[in-house]
Amino acid sequence: MKIKKYIFICIPVILILVVLYYFLTAYRAEELDTWIGKYDYTETYEHNDVEGMAYVIDYEIIIFKIDGDYYAKLTGDGWFTQKRSLGYVKGDNNSINIYFKENMPGDSLYQNGIDRYEEGELLITLSYVGSELHTSWHALRDAFLTLRDIEGEIEGVYFEKDL
Repeated sequence: MKIKKYIFICIPVILILVVLYYFLTAYRAEELDTWIGKYDYTETYEHNDVEGMAYVIDYEIIIFKIDGDYYAKLTGDGWFTQKRSLGYVKGDNNSINIYFKENMPGDSLYQNGIDRYEEGELLITLSYVGSELHTSWHALRDAFLTLRDIEGEIEGVYFEKDL
C-alpha cells in the first residue's frame, strides 16, 4: 500500500519537473534569438612602405539558428585575408561565446583539409555592457593582423550589429 502511495506522489512530481525543464530550456533558447543577425567590423591599418595607403579587412559574423541550435558564420576578407569558419554559439541574451566547429568552403585552408583552430576552441565572446556591444578576443584574435601580437586580454567595442 505504501508503494502505491509513493508511486502516486512521485509520478506527478516527475511530470512537473519535466515540464519545468522544458519551459526553462525553451526560455533559454529564446534568449539567444536576440543574437540572430549580422555583425560587422572593418580593420584598417597603414601600409608600411607607402604613405597615405591603408590596408582594409572586413570581418563579419552572421548568427543563425537551425533546429534549435545556434551557429555563427565568421568571415574575413581583405588584404591577404580569406577566412571562413563555422562556429557554434552558447550563452544568453547578455553574452555569447562562439566556439570553432570547422573551416568552410572559401577559406584559404579549406582545400588543404587543415583546420584553423581546434574544434570546440573559444574564438570570441560578444556581450552587451549597457547598450554597447563589447568584444573579448580569444583564439580569433590570430586572424586579425593588428591583434595577433598583443599580449594579454583584448576587450573593447569592435563589432556593430546591422539593423
